[in-house]
Amino acid sequence: SHSKNYHVMGPLSYFIAFVCIALAGYYWYTNNKLKDEIKDSSRSDVSSKPKSSEKFLDFDKDCKIRALKPSDLDDIKAIVKSEGGCQYFLDHSLEPYLNPENSKCLGFGVELLSEKKIICTQFIAMLDENETGFVLGAMMNMKYKKDSRIIYMRLSNDVQAQLSVKYDDLGKHRTFECTNDKTKSYLNNSGLDYKIKFNLDEMTDKNIYFCLNGYDDVDGIKINGDFKENEDIDGCINILKEKCKVSDVFYDWKLYQTKCIKGELSQDLKDKKLILLVNEKENGLIMNYGN
Repeated sequence: SHSKNYHVMGPLSYFIAFVCIALAGYYWYTNNKLKDEIKDSSRSDVSSKPKSSEKFLDFDKDCKIRALKPSDLDDIKAIVKSEGGCQYFLDHSLEPYLNPENSKCLGFGVELLSEKKIICTQFIAMLDENETGFVLGAMMNMKYKKDSRIIYMRLSNDVQAQLSVKYDDLGKHRTFECTNDKTKSYLNNSGLDYKIKFNLDEMTDKNIYFCLNGYDDVDGIKINGDFKENEDIDGCINILKEKCKVSDVFYDWKLYQTKCIKGELSQDLKDKKLILLVNEKENGLIMNYGN
């Protein structure tokens, strides 16, 4: 009886041992596979595949950030007139921003390497003796709208990094946002998050003097003998600072600090682009720019 039980239990023990080894091997394999999948999913260089068949740009492989140049003019003009453009450059020249010798008007863009064309832009006007970077011309070729968030983020970050190195006195970024639906993309395209990316200086319009662009048909403004032409720039700036108590002047779609605007006004007065009118009490000022 003892011998019989010995021979019956022997093969069963081997079978049980085989099953245990097989199960251990299976759990070892599945556990390591799961760890590899978790490791791969956490890697920053492995992007998740889009659910659709739609292809996305690989920014580092497909794109390059660079300064804009005169040969980019046609590409940028096409963007200006498109859904992703801004109206400012419909009535202002792009050429100063494409000139590498112009240190006051800067243009940056993202080039799509495969097509050798610009698909995203950002322009900066250096104001206030280089203390202020005025943000304008944030535009995007909407053919690449699905990639616009990452493309604009990379461009805006790069622009700020370059400016911080180039201009020691740069202290703030500003722009002007139109709230009217027809003009909300005047200076920058409203579809791009330029306000967040540039951490724009916040301010109320109580501190701003708005320049009058033409006055013949403007309600509430009556030009008569009380206002006369005046070319005393220092006197006019004193009216802004001491009488009007404003620290900023919105002038030709740019926002200047009052203390730094003298050079701009002097040049435009010389070029016959500006007319200054002051009243008899010298506590009122009209700046008429353009036609």
